[in-house]
Amino acid sequence: MSNAVHLIGNVATEIKTEEFKRGDGEVLVKARFLLAVSRMGRRSASGEAPAPDWIPVEVWGTLARALAQHNGKGSKLGVSGRIRSEYYAPEGEKASLRTAVVAERIDFLTPKPKAAAEPGEAAAPAARPAAATASERRR
Repeated sequence: MSNAVHLIGNVATEIKTEEFKRGDGEVLVKARFLLAVSRMGRRSASGEAPAPDWIPVEVWGTLARALAQHNGKGSKLGVSGRIRSEYYAPEGEKASLRTAVVAERIDFLTPKPKAAAEPGEAAAPAARPAAATASERRR
């Protein structure tokens, strides 16, 4: 069996980072956020699209730092990883199941804003989407 998840969606919450210090002194960074993913389905009679799914995502290490530094609420991301479920029971409370996607790869899909061109300089060309670049290589 395989545990693989691939999602494309928008960051729906603030990206929260936490740092943990291991026994050997190494500092681990964890980022958490909700990813809003569109549901497949028909529009309602009033023309409204189906409500999105809200997927909890965890990111660790240098990827977590880069994510928090270069993205925010509303950023479009491609997330690849695995599903992790765990039971946890805060002291004195009922145990509950927590499920999240642990990201192993994240593609930043929101285009960078165009830099203002200096007088006498041409503006940098806009980056093409990765899919367009890949299809051009096949030609």
